Amino acid sequence: MFIAWIVFALLIGAIELFSMTFILLWIAISAFLTGIFGLLVPVIEWQVGFFVVLSLLLLVGTWRISARWRNRPSRFKSRVDELVGEQAQVIEGWTPGGSGLVKIRGEVWSAKGVSRDLGFQKDEFVRIAAVETTQVIVESLLPEGGI
Repeated sequence: MFIAWIVFALLIGAIELFSMTFILLWIAISAFLTGIFGLLVPVIEWQVGFFVVLSLLLLVGTWRISARWRNRPSRFKSRVDELVGEQAQVIEGWTPGGSGLVKIRGEVWSAKGVSRDLGFQKDEFVRIAAVETTQVIVESLLPEGGI
């Protein structure tokens, strides 16, 4: 049974690497320790009981710590996040409430204004205020706004 527990621990550990939930980590550790326990106590019912109790203790005992790890914001900016604050050139203007195209670092992005009353003309320069999936939200570089 030792090999089965170790294989189970490795499988759950591998799944944890992809999910990064820190929940499966404790189950993988429990399975590994149950494998060692199984060397001392060959009764499967005792092993399963040990696994269940240890898993629950680890999950409950580390819930607050793992919640902090799971909810911690990333310290690394993605390439897309780095666009915020950059200047872009409008290559297809739009009227208030609409959307158009801007060029940022040589790439073309769909864009709209930070508010529905902003529109921009072709060749105008704007600042990226936010990025929403595949669209950037822009604001005017001029104090009075767009069109």
